[in-house]
Amino acid sequence: PDEPVQRLGWWLLIQLLALLLPVQSAVAQPSVVGQWSPAEPWPSVAIHTHLLPTGKVMFFSAEGDDSRLWDPATNTFSSAGLAGFNIFCAGHSFLADGRLLVTGGNVASLTGLPYAAIYDPFANSWTRLPDMNAPRWYPTNTTLSNGDVLVMAGTIDGQQGANKLPQVWEVANNAWRDLTTAQISLDLYPWMFLLPDGRLVNSGPFRTTRARDP
Repeated sequence: PDEPVQRLGWWLLIQLLALLLPVQSAVAQPSVVGQWSPAEPWPSVAIHTHLLPTGKVMFFSAEGDDSRLWDPATNTFSSAGLAGFNIFCAGHSFLADGRLLVTGGNVASLTGLPYAAIYDPFANSWTRLPDMNAPRWYPTNTTLSNGDVLVMAGTIDGQQGANKLPQVWEVANNAWRDLTTAQISLDLYPWMFLLPDGRLVNSGPFRTTRARDP
């Protein structure tokens, strides 16, 4: 191109850079992009973690029945009470009213518990539920569209293997409903997702995917 066109091109490039540089400088500011604080010690390893409707974070570790609360507004910790059994390796999902359903638990590696309980974040209290059909170690809870919860899988122990009987916790009836025609052996913590039509899809860890109608 001729010289005037070249000069115009360089001038436009310089103007564009002049506009972008302040933007890049602003993006790098902590007030824009945030910043990491130094690491802070917690009272236990947060293996299971839940953001509660109260704004606090509930967590528990491999230390048995030791659930705790962290308040991010004040950066303080407090007890979340006792479930009454070892809730490590349990399944968990929220009910429609914000309470947390916890199922199964830990006796030893591959050996679970048949227990279940509901944690109420508003009252900071636990309520034991009727036992499940058999122990579950690493089960999966999935909240259904009607507010009930499907519980699947988890091992009974090292000899009996997986708990094959899916169960639904019916909130209105305060009871378990067994899905006896849908028994199946699944891996630990199977990946379950609710579909728009009310069915569930199991997308792993096994390579075979399945749809299930509760």
